[in-house]
Amino acid sequence: MALSKKKAQVFAMGSMVLIMTMVVVFVSTIINFGFDESFAIRFLRGWAVAFVLAFPIALILMPQLQKIVLSRVSDAE
Repeated sequence: MALSKKKAQVFAMGSMVLIMTMVVVFVSTIINFGFDESFAIRFLRGWAVAFVLAFPIALILMPQLQKIVLSRVSDAE
């Protein structure tokens, strides 16, 4: 099954957000609480909140950021 370009971009962005939020929340949870008996619950709860917030924000901001960056890129190397 081939993805369209738009769906592939959304999938790539979602994968990036998933991994980045996982790493940030994992490290934050360790720093703030350490490894204790409630680590898994704290991590999963924090990660769920972070992903639910970060994914729509990335979907909204990424097209505008791409336009800004591409408008400043020179074709000459």
